[in-house]
Amino acid sequence: MNALNKCLEKSGYFIIIFFIFFNNCSQAQEAGDDQLSELLDISGISITINSMEEENLLKLATEHITDPENALTRDEKDIFMQQLRSSVLKNQVVSIMKQELTTDDVDYLLHFYKNNLMQKLLKAELYLKSPDAAKGIKIYFKNIRDQLPSKDRISKVIDIVNAALSTERAIFILAAVKREKSRALLEFYGQYNEETEQKLNYQISIYQNSVEKNIRDDIRLTSMYLYRDFTNKELTNIYELLQDKKWIKFQVAYTDAITQSLSKALNAGLKSVLNYRKLPKA
Repeated sequence: MNALNKCLEKSGYFIIIFFIFFNNCSQAQEAGDDQLSELLDISGISITINSMEEENLLKLATEHITDPENALTRDEKDIFMQQLRSSVLKNQVVSIMKQELTTDDVDYLLHFYKNNLMQKLLKAELYLKSPDAAKGIKIYFKNIRDQLPSKDRISKVIDIVNAALSTERAIFILAAVKREKSRALLEFYGQYNEETEQKLNYQISIYQNSVEKNIRDDIRLTSMYLYRDFTNKELTNIYELLQDKKWIKFQVAYTDAITQSLSKALNAGLKSVLNYRKLPKA
């Protein structure tokens, strides 16, 4: 997690990866806001959203505005960051997810996350966000050079990562947010048209292919550290838990929601700045 945070500071791409670690709806009752907020809290997603620093999100959104003429003023940055507050993002996530999950889904998932093994996993994921994690990861990988985990253990961790579709979901989120950010920047410069959209789609496709290996390796290595205190039996049980259809439905809904929310926030931030610039100045 800290490795990814460092990546965010450098390139903006980490913001997303660790968001990953973790019927007939038209006839079913839609989940309520309070119910979904509780689910985001107990699943650890709220902590992830709250840990997003507005300054880093702003840096991610505006890293390509390099010409002094268009550089954001302090007032414009404040206006932009109003769209990036964690409370705004969480409300947007809840609003989108309630369209995908029913009351029965959320009730089931609240019980699912109270499972002792899931609670142990959430506690381990929470530690990854602590200041001590970077040092712990460094020591762990230094030690395993002398004594590598068994092939069986490595295989079990990789099975969990694959079952959770961690790499695929990370790439999907990164590509979607990058595309929306780039599109918003083209609009910001008045350069968005059919030709630039085609070029953008091609660039995003190239980007997805270029980052896949690094993201996959990063997630697998971090997962080896994440599961260091779990027994092989617990790893097998976690793998089985991740086959749960309602958990998969929840992850798909959350992936879609956080992608839409981040994209919307980045786009809205730039548009807010443009609208501000159109106001008459004293």
